[in-house]
Amino acid sequence: EKEAEFLETDFVLVGIAGIKDPVRAEVPAAVKKCQEAGIIVRMVTGDNIETAKHIAEECGIYDPKTGYAIEGPDFRNMDPVERDKIVNKIQIMARSSPTDKHLL
Repeated sequence: EKEAEFLETDFVLVGIAGIKDPVRAEVPAAVKKCQEAGIIVRMVTGDNIETAKHIAEECGIYDPKTGYAIEGPDFRNMDPVERDKIVNKIQIMARSSPTDKHLL
């Protein structure tokens, strides 16, 4: 309770700022061209999964109805048989490490 005595009170929020690094205009067309050539395009990133999903959708990599997004630690800790069952469905791997990339 003594710590609470030292806390400031009556703060007023004066603003919120957001930052976005937009997808370059040519990226969705490049992804589509790769896909049409039979290349499986995946996003493997250190970003959090929600950020990765949003960016991958903008790029044409991720379809939430048919694709699969997973975090690296979850993928890494799966049994190899389980990993093999989903690996072809994965469109996004977020919070990934070099080990996750190798396993993929």
